[in-house]
Amino acid sequence: MIPVGRRREAVLSAVFLAVLFLAYLVLDAFGAVSARWSAIAFVVLFAVTVGWVGLHELTRKSRVAVFLIYATAVVAVRWIDLGNPGRKAFVRDLYGLRSGMSRGQVEPAMRNYSRTPWHGTMDDGRTKAFVNADIYTCTNNSDWGMVVYDENERVDRVQFVPD
Repeated sequence: MIPVGRRREAVLSAVFLAVLFLAYLVLDAFGAVSARWSAIAFVVLFAVTVGWVGLHELTRKSRVAVFLIYATAVVAVRWIDLGNPGRKAFVRDLYGLRSGMSRGQVEPAMRNYSRTPWHGTMDDGRTKAFVNADIYTCTNNSDWGMVVYDENERVDRVQFVPD
């Protein structure tokens, strides 16, 4: 039988893992954070780091099984649209664009979305700069993504703006 203090640690660790997963789901519903593998890796590594200590009373095999199930659930969210249909595919395509890609490479990758060329100034609070960009929108919602090009018509940066 597990002593009360250690049982409390295990229960608190399980509650922590559940709260972390729910927070991840909320962030994913609003901002599609699961489209980035770095966000997935952060959530899984954070859960394993904190949970491994809290669940130390379980056997190593049981802890590994718990975290494999947890990691599978976190990764599976990447392919589930929790909010607006089509958002995840849009964000994955947008984040699939890499710095240095030409406009000719971007257009086929983003062919499923409406494109609006945009030329104007952008003020980031520190500097005001002329921007040559394309704004892509997903038809099912008001999310949009901006692909900013440098003076050589190469991708400089990509930005996703949720509705």
